[in-house]
Amino acid sequence: SLYILDILPLPTMRSSASGGSASLEVIWRAGPYAVVWKGENMPLNDSEDSVQPAKPAESKGKRGRAPVSPTAALAQTSNENRSLVSLANDYLGGMGKWEAASSIDDSSAGLVLLLRSGIAPPESLEGIISFLVAPLSLDAETFDESQAEALWSDLGLLGDLDDEGPELVSEGPSGHFGRLALIERSFALGVNRNPLVLATSLSDQMRKFMIDLQDIGFGVVRLPPTAGRGQRHVPELATLMAPVDALPTGLCLSLTAIKMPDAVKGHPVLPSKGKLGSDLFVRSPVHKKLSALMESERLLVSQRLRAFESEEVTFRGLSLTVPAQQLRPRVSSGSLVDAALRFLEETFIEELAFKERHVLDLGVGSGALLLSILKECPQRLVGCGVDIDAEAIQTTQTNAERVLGDKAANVSTVLGDFCQLDQPNLRAKIHERGYCVIICNPPYRSVEQQAAYDRSTGRFGGNAEHARTLVAGETGLEMYEGIAECLVRDINQSDPSTGRFPILPKEGLLIFQVEAGAHGTTGGMAMVVAGAVEKASGGKIVYKGIHTDEQGLERAVLMHRVS
Repeated sequence: SLYILDILPLPTMRSSASGGSASLEVIWRAGPYAVVWKGENMPLNDSEDSVQPAKPAESKGKRGRAPVSPTAALAQTSNENRSLVSLANDYLGGMGKWEAASSIDDSSAGLVLLLRSGIAPPESLEGIISFLVAPLSLDAETFDESQAEALWSDLGLLGDLDDEGPELVSEGPSGHFGRLALIERSFALGVNRNPLVLATSLSDQMRKFMIDLQDIGFGVVRLPPTAGRGQRHVPELATLMAPVDALPTGLCLSLTAIKMPDAVKGHPVLPSKGKLGSDLFVRSPVHKKLSALMESERLLVSQRLRAFESEEVTFRGLSLTVPAQQLRPRVSSGSLVDAALRFLEETFIEELAFKERHVLDLGVGSGALLLSILKECPQRLVGCGVDIDAEAIQTTQTNAERVLGDKAANVSTVLGDFCQLDQPNLRAKIHERGYCVIICNPPYRSVEQQAAYDRSTGRFGGNAEHARTLVAGETGLEMYEGIAECLVRDINQSDPSTGRFPILPKEGLLIFQVEAGAHGTTGGMAMVVAGAVEKASGGKIVYKGIHTDEQGLERAVLMHRVS
């Protein structure tokens, strides 16, 4: 999971209230002081034309509507421009008005120190900014872990005589950038109501720091808005051309701590000590979200590294070898096994129990689906796996010997294109009387879907299994259609009177794995696949049903021949 940092939920030691889309998050409060979180693009103070807070609705008596609390009344308003100070005055309560003691740009997210009217503001304030930073250019494929310290050593160039510069909190591999670091740096915060001692504005400092980073080859990570529901935020590096450029939205950059003024330190319930020496800071939990994003990027890299190595995986209790760049069996694929076992059980005829029943796996890969069916079904089964990859064929045989023992003799394999099984050279290698169950988890990503996946996982991250195991073509339906056309050609060539039986008999079942569908409901991709197969087969192979998993997500579509 990735995170947008201007809408972070905050943990303990906080209360919250909202009005329209604005919200007040209280991090810490003691006496006439409070530290609150201001979201991105939230006004700090009211402008002259700001909409005033809604008033509580009046009671209409016993038979009328009950009085509405101030909180409920504010939540009912549609005003989206409530300022932080306005919300504070509505919800923090107590005597006197609240005012912002620290300055922060309206477009920026971060902590703000609030004071009661009449309380003298501090002469100066210090805060800590947290950044996610990545190199603008890095060949992560040749990067050695021992080079990490040298990579970030240039950050020390950003300090001066009065500034120790940024602190490297943590760093690690990144699917999108090769390497990613969480850094912190102290900044002087502008103080309101005392223009004589105003420091350089925080936003100006941030802009200058971003440009300084660019000069030594680094950029600040940004999470732009997603393109639609359910899509990931794809991190990118934000750059500035000049110190006056506006800070981009979605920056993984926030004011995450404020050093308490001396006047505040005497109050009880101060938070724990911060990073910078023995000075006391009030901190937001944003660094936890930044760390979570770093962990997500690290996992993307670990996925990529796994894909280039043979691996031992467990699927439905079977320990299987999966060669490099072969598709790792997913838990969701177990639905094909469940659907096949249910069909075999429902169509079992005790009088014919001595007969062998045959199962065909198109695109067998490591053999996970086929071997699971043969292992779990109490009936006498013979299985055949077809794959275009010679290494997959060898792996299936090796795994069969490991998990089936003596019954491995019941497993055969055919090297070839499963969309061409009707061709004489391949048809002669599979069972002449056809199969009661045919299963297939084909490549079903479109070229566009694969490109979107590559963008979301980054150049150096994500599963890198061979494209033939993932991408079907322009629409993602090509393999489903190719199998349907192949089976129909075979049906048209069959003649039981001459011993030429179809691969898919009339009493057989064809089971395809599909994506989970439109929000996991029936009528999603399962019906799209069923429609494509029916059309490609000329109506000879039709929809029979949908198999769902334990969460109710559609995982497989069941097809059969018409009479």
